[in-house]
Amino acid sequence: MQLRSRITLIASVALISVGLGSIVAGLISRGAVEDRFEEAMTSGKQNLIRQIVQSQANMMRSATTSLTRNRAALSAIDTGNAELVGEEVRPAFNRLSAGEVVDRIRIVGQTGEILFSEPVLKGNQPYDNPVLAEASDARENTTGIVIDDDSALMVTFAFPLYQRGSYIG
Repeated sequence: MQLRSRITLIASVALISVGLGSIVAGLISRGAVEDRFEEAMTSGKQNLIRQIVQSQANMMRSATTSLTRNRAALSAIDTGNAELVGEEVRPAFNRLSAGEVVDRIRIVGQTGEILFSEPVLKGNQPYDNPVLAEASDARENTTGIVIDDDSALMVTFAFPLYQRGSYIG
């Protein structure tokens, strides 16, 4: 084989090797760029969801006084009279619903029985909502996202109710 043929062959192999190397490097970098883009999109969506949840929770938190300062409703909750609770809580729920602050409400007594629910629940399972259970157990305000009875994601804000310093629901 002549020297010229060897040089041409070596140069061709080198060019093919460089070409394949650049193709592989391009595919690797493309994958890395796509991963970074996907991560940026995910974190952006997470931040958006976090802001929406925080905004809704703040609106609901500021509306709690309509229940915590209603002495007649607190007395009805304390006695466990579901009919009276409904009469006292429904106007507050209607105001909050009309203002698009809440679209569902559940009032749960000390022992876990549902005293008032709007819309009416399909079953009588008050602790199917982990945010409600956590607020009841910890006796503190709790916020979270849960899948509700109709399989919809819901921002949930649960808070304990007290009457004269004692927990009533």
